[in-house]
Formats: sequence, C-alpha cells, structure tokens
Amino acid sequence: MSKFDKLKTLKSTDLGLFNLGNKTAFGKVVKIFSANKCQIIFGLNNLIFKFNCKLHNTEINDNSDDKNLLDLVSNSSDINQNTQIIKLTCHSFDKDGYLLVDINDNQKSINQHLIDNSLLSKHIYSSEELFDFSPDK
Repeated sequence: MSKFDKLKTLKSTDLGLFNLGNKTAFGKVVKIFSANKCQIIFGLNNLIFKFNCKLHNTEINDNSDDKNLLDLVSNSSDINQNTQIIKLTCHSFDKDGYLLVDINDNQKSINQHLIDNSLLSKHIYSSEELFDFSPDK
C-alpha cells in the first residue's frame, strides 16, 4: 500500500493531534518580533524545527522593549550573528499559532526574569486563548 493510499484511509481518530507540550529542546533565537515574540530554531528527535514563539505566561506592558529580550537570548547586538544556545520548554500553541515557550539560560527562566523586572507582565492563558483544532467540527 502506498503512502497516499494509506493517507486516504486515515480518519481523525487514527492519529493524535500534533503537540509539543512539555517537550524540552536546545536551540537559538533567530528573529525577534516584539518583547515577547521571537522565532526559534531548535532540535528535537533528530530533526530541526523553526517556530514562531511567544514567551509563555507573558504579556507586553508599557515597559516592554525588544532590546531586553535580545540582550537575554543573544550574544550579539545583531540577531543574525547570534550563536547563544538556549534551553526551552514547549507548551501549547496560542490561538494565533505561536508556540508558547519557556526560555532558560544558565538555569534561570528568561520569562520570569522579564516579569520580575517589570519588562513584561504575567499573563496566564485561558483555554479560549489557546489553539483549538477540531477537524471533526
């Protein structure tokens, strides 16, 4: 049976929903969109992925500045020259498709550091704010 024939016979109940929840990985930030949104490439299960990410449990406030995130996740003022490896823990996707992540560097949470220093606000996601893909609907 070819892959296409097998694909034709699959039903929604035959597969679980793609999820990176609670997976940990090492990678690097390659682009910064805002004070709590960035693009990260990371390795997981011998594959390299690139995702648009949002710092888990954070929200932009009046003190938020992209440079604060850049300083914490990059060893260069030019993100294109960044070689700093970070550890991240993946969570769900938000409703806009961003992968929610906790970023850690040297055993400290960058997410929490930005919150503790009032550079971002704490924000706990409700189920309505998370991506919901129900193919049977």
